[in-house]
Amino acid sequence: MSVQVQGPAGPVGPVLVGVLGAAPAEEALRYAFAEADDRAVGLLVTLTGEVPAEDGVRQADLVQRWSEKYPGVPVTTSVRRGLDPAVILAAASRGCGLLVVQRPTRAAAAALVDAVSRRAHCPVVVVDPALVTSAAA
Repeated sequence: MSVQVQGPAGPVGPVLVGVLGAAPAEEALRYAFAEADDRAVGLLVTLTGEVPAEDGVRQADLVQRWSEKYPGVPVTTSVRRGLDPAVILAAASRGCGLLVVQRPTRAAAAALVDAVSRRAHCPVVVVDPALVTSAAA
């Protein structure tokens, strides 16, 4: 799996995964659950940005499926719609050991990931699903 790590060294703490809007987050969740399991810490899932109702349900189902694959990882999910996702994730990263986001495919979302990386209070891992897919092929 290919990832890019940015930011300051983080404290020992939970892993935070940010799901930005309706963007796919399968690889970010996969990485975050595995990291939380390896570190024996909890996982904080933060769903941010505006999405249609059906996408919100799909995201919740995806988190639930990954929770079932990692029953030893305590998961807390928060939904923070309508506020700046970069501010939300930066604030949520306080006290976390790692923040995981998925590399977006749209330019506007890429700027958001850059803003999150600059503001985070822990290391940030940007998971690139294109590289994961091509590496698995």
